[in-house]
Amino acid sequence: MLLLSTYMEQFDTLYEKGKAGFSDIIRTALYRHDETIFDRLDFYNDRIVEEPLLYCYFNSTDEHKSLDQVLFGYYAREKRPQELSVFSNRRGKIYLPYYGTLLTERGRGEFTLFYDSETDTISLSQNDESVAFAYAPISVLEHYPDIEVTSDVDPHAEKFFLDFAALTQEEAEFFLAYKPIEITQYIPDIEEAFRLMDDLLPEDAEKIRTSIKKIVLFYHPKLRNFATRESHGTIFLNVEETANVSFFLEEIIHQGSHIVFNNVTFDTSEFFQTDPNALLSDYVANDSRTLYGAFHGIYTTCKIVDLLIRVIDSKPVMKPEVAYEIIGRLAVNKNRHEIGLETVPYESIFTDLGKTCMDYYFTLLDENIHKNSRLFDFDIKNHPVVFDYEVFEQDNPIEQYKHLLS
Repeated sequence: MLLLSTYMEQFDTLYEKGKAGFSDIIRTALYRHDETIFDRLDFYNDRIVEEPLLYCYFNSTDEHKSLDQVLFGYYAREKRPQELSVFSNRRGKIYLPYYGTLLTERGRGEFTLFYDSETDTISLSQNDESVAFAYAPISVLEHYPDIEVTSDVDPHAEKFFLDFAALTQEEAEFFLAYKPIEITQYIPDIEEAFRLMDDLLPEDAEKIRTSIKKIVLFYHPKLRNFATRESHGTIFLNVEETANVSFFLEEIIHQGSHIVFNNVTFDTSEFFQTDPNALLSDYVANDSRTLYGAFHGIYTTCKIVDLLIRVIDSKPVMKPEVAYEIIGRLAVNKNRHEIGLETVPYESIFTDLGKTCMDYYFTLLDENIHKNSRLFDFDIKNHPVVFDYEVFEQDNPIEQYKHLLS
């Protein structure tokens, strides 16, 4: 088996190689789509090819899409097309990445956008009729301006919600058309979560922060937070009214780690001897995940546990209730420890690199849980799959655990 020290030395190399690999996929796709496109785009500007909607665009079979719409803000002003097709989402918003949003009253429509480079002005028409709109700039974090925050779902990304098994088609379409949540109330806690990570977890924070390009906030009681290769660089966070810094800290670590690990495992053949998309149920009863999905689960759970323990042990200054919620969010991961992948026949599934990786993260997760039992000895037998602070505090009153907060 590959030595652990060798794997850890390779981690950064694999991460950077994977980032470059994802970027090269998009560069190649752009060139195949239009051999002249790099006359209008900077070939060496990684920020362009890291635009998450480009992954959505090239993975979509929907005709309701426009490459020029996705790239409009990235073209040099004088090289932007003077006329292009654009599409609004179900809320009537035409999103132009790296440029802004045009707010119309016409949901899921196709429009012609006219651009005047001399005056840097836009006009819209639909069926030869002028369309009124209001412009809204891109919303980015104040202290982390490379990260965009939105609550709008662009047509290029609607498929992720339409394909959720938890929703009927009617439910999904209503959700996508419904008034979006107001993001401003969550921005301070998102900023604080990143600040805590920078201060207390600098090495991991840097990889996670630079991997996340976009945060999409939404709310639906049947849905969960997620990240996907098909919108590489985006994390989708299902926020309730009560979402605070503890929620964002855990989920930025969780979903951001999915993006980091997607980069590390860009070439899955380096980790698997068999098909990584084979079902875990071929080896473990009643588990619908793929081998690769379960592999991700071990890594992300390990990172959540390891990093939250380090945050708690650092005793940052915060409200006791928020600190206790972080402990609760950590504690429920005990239920996500031994979940099946550790029982499969390593020799026939993983390469040496995959076995070393699997062994390292599962062992670290196991040791962290057992060495820090004080942070896991809670009543969570009836806790729902998605963390619920009200339920956790009801089953484990904060007054009984104040010693953990001092």
